[in-house]
Amino acid sequence: MTRDRWEESKQSLHINNQEAPDKDDPECDRLYKVRPVLDHLVAKCRELPKSQKLCVDEQLVPFKGRSSLKQYLLNKPKKWSYKLFLPCDECGLMYKFEVYPGKILPQPGFPDIGISGNIVLRMGSVTPRDLNYNLYFDN
Repeated sequence: MTRDRWEESKQSLHINNQEAPDKDDPECDRLYKVRPVLDHLVAKCRELPKSQKLCVDEQLVPFKGRSSLKQYLLNKPKKWSYKLFLPCDECGLMYKFEVYPGKILPQPGFPDIGISGNIVLRMGSVTPRDLNYNLYFDN
């Protein structure tokens, strides 16, 4: 496929309804255009058999284009990137992921314990409640 044909096809590629949500709403989903694809990928990741040892960490995806979701990280080799949070096992398999939209809201049903704590609670929700898992995380 040629570049021009791809650009033409990309113009008509729509994954979700194009009606923009109200940006003044504090719970506005900034990823609404690709949310169905992200939800499908997360659902497929959750179907994987889980290891007993899980690590919650961030993953950086370098990006040079324009986006309000990219983060500037001074101490990283790639300064501008998307930030993802994910629980993974010692082999590197991820069981869920979440793109950092710039603000982390508390998980419903859990106490608000700060940004880092809220992320760990959200990512740790992939483990069944009645089984013992080792969950590792850093600051």
